[in-house]
Amino acid sequence: MKSRFFPLLLLLVWLFAACIPTETPSSPGATQEASLPENVQFSGEIDGRLPITMKLRRVGNTLSGTYQYTRNGGKLQVQGQIIDGELRLSEFDPAGKKTGTFSGVLQEGEVIGTWEGNGRSFPFRLRINPNPTPQSLAKTNTYETNSPTVTKKEGLRKGEFYTAQWAYPVLSGMRNTVAQSRANLILLGAIKPVVDEFVRDSEQNPPDTESVVQMYEMEISYDDIWVTPHLVSVQYGIYVNSGGAHPNHYSKTVTVNLQTGNEVRLEDLFKPGFLKPLSNLVREELRKDERFAENPNDEWLINGTAPDAKNYQNVALKSAGLFVKFDPYEIGAYALGDFGVLIPYTALRDWIKVGGLLEKQH
Repeated sequence: MKSRFFPLLLLLVWLFAACIPTETPSSPGATQEASLPENVQFSGEIDGRLPITMKLRRVGNTLSGTYQYTRNGGKLQVQGQIIDGELRLSEFDPAGKKTGTFSGVLQEGEVIGTWEGNGRSFPFRLRINPNPTPQSLAKTNTYETNSPTVTKKEGLRKGEFYTAQWAYPVLSGMRNTVAQSRANLILLGAIKPVVDEFVRDSEQNPPDTESVVQMYEMEISYDDIWVTPHLVSVQYGIYVNSGGAHPNHYSKTVTVNLQTGNEVRLEDLFKPGFLKPLSNLVREELRKDERFAENPNDEWLINGTAPDAKNYQNVALKSAGLFVKFDPYEIGAYALGDFGVLIPYTALRDWIKVGGLLEKQH
């Protein structure tokens, strides 16, 4: 009887343990970011005495929008991210100059944190407006009502020796469905050849048995996107590890005119001859970087920022200005990393093409 009772006892213990609910740690980032709507309005105050309203659009982790002090009504642009429930926004004045930073934590429908700017620091508190009316959205911010909806799509390709995964934005909700279809083809088409080339090279040149890298990897993401009723501008980040001396990472940008669905080039935005003033502005900004402090006339820097169209192929539009990206090896050795320069539109206003997209935005 003892031999029958012992296995039965073990079975009962096992069934009891299986019925006890287990707690699985949740990712605060996934919960917090999911709880922040794609279009959200806040109301609150800075330092408990300065009432403000803020309107944000979330695409993945990326945030962009405007905020204003309710007493004077002037709008300021904001851009930033929310990661693991922590929100960080940079604010910019109409001239594109950074004027402050919001840093806070999202919890239970509120963001509580600190605003810093001009050498000062104040606490702030923002509450999510639960049900903003369509009328209030139309009066205060056409970004939510007129801009297309952006959905993040992902893709995956696997082989015996490689993995490629990518993410790209898909637009919907536009009245001009022809332009919308064209825009979506361009947004995906910007990275599809990159994926195809990686897959082809991986299959034709697999890692050898002595290679440290057993699997080739590619990952394409887009954490930087600006969407308005007139345009969408995306910066893709591309990471590749194919068994070389080190992994490679680089950028690819694309801007689309949402009125036509056509890709936008720099020459569509600016008057002839704009590359020279742009080159001067970019070079001067880069010379402020500590990596060029000892040699502000570095040959790589001078050549890589020269007014040549091939040097300015990675350019994205942001609400605060023109963002120029330089990948490793373009203006410095790999060890220096990559570089990004934001040039306010006001610095290039004399070169903005009349009737172009930038003139409509500003």
